[in-house]
Amino acid sequence: MEDFVEAVLEFPTILFTVALAGSLLFFTVTTLLGFGADAGFDIDADVGGDFFSNLGLAGLPIALTATLISLFSWFASFLLMAIIGDRDNTLLIVVSIVVIVVSLVVGVIGASIVGRPVGKAFAAGAGRSRGDLAGQLCVITTLKVTDSFGQAEVADPGGGTLLVPVRCTSENELTAGDQALIFGHDTDSDTYLVSPDTDDIRN
Repeated sequence: MEDFVEAVLEFPTILFTVALAGSLLFFTVTTLLGFGADAGFDIDADVGGDFFSNLGLAGLPIALTATLISLFSWFASFLLMAIIGDRDNTLLIVVSIVVIVVSLVVGVIGASIVGRPVGKAFAAGAGRSRGDLAGQLCVITTLKVTDSFGQAEVADPGGGTLLVPVRCTSENELTAGDQALIFGHDTDSDTYLVSPDTDDIRN
C-alpha cells in the first residue's frame, strides 16, 4: 500500500493524481450539490469544437469529459512509471515529459472510446423535439432543483432513458429519487421546466 501511495505521488504521476482528484470532486459537487452552477459550470454544459466532436466527446458534460481524460491519463502514467522503474536523475525531465505526453494521448483516446456511446445518448436527447417531453414524469438525479440548476432522468419512447437538465422556478423540496412533472421547455437555456406537483398524473 505504501508503494502504491508513493507511486501515485511521484512526479509526473502526481500531476494526473491531482487532476483526477480535482475533476472527480468537481463532477461530484456540480452533479449532486449544484455548487458553481450559477457561475456557468453547470453539468449540462457541452464541450465544443471539431477536435472533441471527432473524438465523440462533444456531447459530454465538461466535468465528465475531464474526469474520463484524467482517469485514463493517470492510469497510463502510473503504468509507464512502474515499467520504467528507477532512473538517473539527469533523465528525469526527459522521461517525465515523454510520460506526460503519452499519458495525455492515452487519456484522450480512452475517454473517446468510453465516451462515444454516452455522448450519443446525450446527443439523442438534444436532438429530440423540445415538446416531446412535456407531460412526462421524470426522476430527479441531483440533490436539489432550482431555477438555475437541476438534472433528471426521463423515459425515452425509443427505449432507455435520457438525462436532461431541469429547472424549477418555485420553492420545492425536490431531491435525488423524487419524481417531477415536465411541463415546458426553456429555449433560451435549453432546459426543461418541472413541477413537484405530480398528483394529477398519479391519479
